[in-house]
Amino acid sequence: MPLAKSDIVAKFQKRFGQSPQWVIRSPGRVNRSLRNDYEVSSDALKAMVESAAAHPARYGVRMTGAGFGGCAIALIRADSAGDFAAKTMAAYQEKTGHVPAVYVCQATNGAEAV
Repeated sequence: MPLAKSDIVAKFQKRFGQSPQWVIRSPGRVNRSLRNDYEVSSDALKAMVESAAAHPARYGVRMTGAGFGGCAIALIRADSAGDFAAKTMAAYQEKTGHVPAVYVCQATNGAEAV
């Protein structure tokens, strides 16, 4: 049975703060559901998610955007960002023959009134 995004959000809201490990693992669950249940991935996106997921510094990785070959986002340990980017890019290039773009960024408080 497909895992509806609203179900994922409800479970996340219910468990947030109660089980950090569940929160960390949830991106992988979402990615599997999008890939397997809704078939909105591509070979290139699958290769990127697999490459990122193989790094020991990652907490979770999933496709984002609209799928269909879009983007992937990974939650990682900040102190390993450089190594993560280099090894993920190398693994992806080995799998696909293409050089990916990897952007290291940091979460902020989001939009707010100025």
